Amino acid sequence: MNKEYQSPVEMWREEKNKRQQAEGRVKELDNSLSIALEINNNYQRELKEVKEDNQKLALQINDLEKKVRRIRSEF
Repeated sequence: MNKEYQSPVEMWREEKNKRQQAEGRVKELDNSLSIALEINNNYQRELKEVKEDNQKLALQINDLEKKVRRIRSEF
């Protein structure tokens, strides 16, 4: 029998193994994506908080600058 020839059963087994490997890889990638999305969501929340804090600080600085100008103009 020719060594290059594969019986249908051998071909089926080979394709089944390839499919199982591909399915395993897809599960790994799906899990990695889920983790990455969770990390991204956390960073987005933190970024939003930092932006809000920066806005509040900017307003406080503006208020303090106005007070300093007012005090200086009194002297």
